[in-house]
Amino acid sequence: MKSIDLEALFRTGIDNALTVATWAEEVMHLLRLEGVSQVWSPKPAWYFWKRGAPGPYHFQLETTETRTIARESVCRTGLFSLRCYPYPDSGAFSTLREEERLLVKSHRFDETNTPRFENLDEIPRHLFQVAAIEYILGPEESWQLIAMESLAAREIGHPFFDLFVSLLCYGSRLKPVRLAVQASERIAGSCKDPRAGQRADEGGLRLTSTFMVLGNGHRKAWTEADTILDDELKREQATTLYDERFTPCCSGHAHGQMGSPFPVNDLWWTLTEKVFHSSITSTCGCK
Repeated sequence: MKSIDLEALFRTGIDNALTVATWAEEVMHLLRLEGVSQVWSPKPAWYFWKRGAPGPYHFQLETTETRTIARESVCRTGLFSLRCYPYPDSGAFSTLREEERLLVKSHRFDETNTPRFENLDEIPRHLFQVAAIEYILGPEESWQLIAMESLAAREIGHPFFDLFVSLLCYGSRLKPVRLAVQASERIAGSCKDPRAGQRADEGGLRLTSTFMVLGNGHRKAWTEADTILDDELKREQATTLYDERFTPCCSGHAHGQMGSPFPVNDLWWTLTEKVFHSSITSTCGCK
C-alpha cells in the first residue's frame, strides 16, 4: 500500500469517526466536545475544542507506515503530533515558554485561540508540542492500538487522549481490552517523534507512555496488539506503572481501582453499546 493511500486511510477514518460523533448532540455532550474543525494544511490535521481542556488541540498526521507482524499479518501505523494552545486564563498558560505566551496574545491567533490561517506557517513547528500519538490499525481493523508519549511536565495532552479513545470506541464499536502506562527517563529528542514537545532544557524529565488496545470479544483477534505492547513495555530504563487487561464483559465501573496513573473512563464502554439519534433535522421536519 502506497504512503498516499495510508494518509487517505487515516484521514478518512478520523473524519468518519468525527462525523458519527457530531451527528448527535448527546454524544457531543458526553464527550465534552465543543467543536472540531479541519485544518487546511498539506498534512491531514484537525482542531478540537474540549470543555474543561486547557485550550484547543491541534492534531496532525506526520508519517505513515506498514508493519509486518506475526503470521505475516500487516498492520498500518499513523504517527501524529499533538499541540495545545492554552487559553491565557488557564493554569497551563504559565507553563508555556515566553515565546509561546507572546504568540497566543498576538494578532497571529484569532478569537478561537488557534493560529489564523494566514499566520499558521509563522508558528515554529517545535512550539506548543505536548505529545506524540501513534495510532495502529490491525489486520481487517479487528483491533486498534493507541500510544501516547508525553513529558510528565506537559500532561495536558491526556484530556485529548481520553477524547480520542472515546471517539474511536464509538465509531468502531471496539471496546478497551488493555490499558498500560509506562515511565522512563529520556534525553531530549528520544521520543518517537522528536517534534513531540521535547526541548534541550527538558532532557532529564520523565517521559510517560500511555497505551490503549481496542478489540472485539475474542482475545485471539488482538494477539498481535498484545505482542506489540509487550515489546514496548520491555524498553530499557523504563518502569511499567500500570497494566490491566479487560474482559469482554467489562463495563468499566470495576476498573481504575488498581492505581492507574491514567483515569479509566466509563464512556469507553458505554459508547460502544448505545444508539444515539441524530440531532440534525431535515427541511421537512423529519429526523
